[in-house]
Amino acid sequence: MALRVVIAEDEELLRRQIVKIVSSFEDFEVVASCETGAEFLKTIKRIKHEIALVDIFMPGMTGIEVVKAVRDSLPETEFIFITAHEEFIRDAVELYAADYIQKPFDEERLIKTLNRLRKRLIIGEKSVEFKVGKEMAMVRERDLYFVEAFYKKTKVYTEDDEFVSDYTLGQVEEILDMDRFFKTSRSFLVNVNKVNIIRPYNRSSYEVIFKNKNYSAFLSKWRYEDFRARIKAKNAAKEEIVSTNKEI
Repeated sequence: MALRVVIAEDEELLRRQIVKIVSSFEDFEVVASCETGAEFLKTIKRIKHEIALVDIFMPGMTGIEVVKAVRDSLPETEFIFITAHEEFIRDAVELYAADYIQKPFDEERLIKTLNRLRKRLIIGEKSVEFKVGKEMAMVRERDLYFVEAFYKKTKVYTEDDEFVSDYTLGQVEEILDMDRFFKTSRSFLVNVNKVNIIRPYNRSSYEVIFKNKNYSAFLSKWRYEDFRARIKAKNAAKEEIVSTNKEI
């Protein structure tokens, strides 16, 4: 599966150069290119992508303004900033940019950065096999939202779809990276990186709402404090990306 890339650069020649470089990688696919900040903002909200290369100074909105507007909703997107100005390095760092490439454009630097992201996001990304009848469904862990006990099987909710697996919840727990997932109750395994809101549901549980999806899972009241601690630890080096109706 290729990594999807969005490019935002108002200089046409440079934009074409970047598209050519990215497209030379077998594991990358340019899914959109933009000329203005407003177009870039609209595009990254609409098109699924893993990487975005963005010029800081563009007509309408700056690249920094666009990324600030969407960073909370796109926590796993890798942003690479391009600019002729050093004074925005601090902003890029605060937005957890994958790199900050200065003009005159350093083509070699971009190639090294793309290779680094490729190794981490594709080669080093763990995939999980789920038994579905006579077949095996492969899902990247980062694309999993949660897994729910479903009779003696499980229902798997992913970035793209949902399906029923023959595995029990206990079997799924054994194959997942539990540094990324949390057992919120006897019936749910939740990807902590995908959580958006936790709100009271009834006297014994909370409802867990996820980013960019009409999904919800449930958290037992007795597991709330442990779940809160896990999320805080996960985001200790990040801006807060979890909002709740109760302080986390």
